[in-house]
Amino acid sequence: MNLFEEFLYNLQYARGKSTKTIAAYKPHLDEFKKYVFDDKEVITIEDIRGLQAEDLLTKWLRVKEKEGLKASSLNQGLATIKSLYKYLEGRREIQYNITVSISQFKDVEKFEKVILNLEESWQLLDVAQARVGNLKPYEGLRDLLIAQLFLASGIRIEECSLLNIDSINISERKL
Repeated sequence: MNLFEEFLYNLQYARGKSTKTIAAYKPHLDEFKKYVFDDKEVITIEDIRGLQAEDLLTKWLRVKEKEGLKASSLNQGLATIKSLYKYLEGRREIQYNITVSISQFKDVEKFEKVILNLEESWQLLDVAQARVGNLKPYEGLRDLLIAQLFLASGIRIEECSLLNIDSINISERKL
């Protein structure tokens, strides 16, 4: 049994992963082998130990990114390889897990910046206010507060989505 087969076997039988998970991991391991190891027939632990994080990025993931693969697909492949490295680390086959230094990919979507005039701002608030009683409890109020926050602070959508209760400092009246 080769290194990748051992890994998949361990996932399925020792860790109880489903056959669908195993089937999803296999193509990523095949691509990893193809791009990083030039489709070498048998990958050894020495081959894995000789890799640097930059090899993994430049020979495989960045190539696939340039081919137009979305971040979610790249992240699935990255998750597979991170899992492989965790497995090898747990077996003490490697001393350093190079995948810990590789961050998730993010889809880059460019949004055109829209600046509302005063009339549009009032319309946004009117729509949000009208929704207060028409949605599930708190959803309408939440939407109204979000609209008010956007208009009053200029906060971006991504910044707003990261807010939680700990983001609010009531005593200093700050977010």
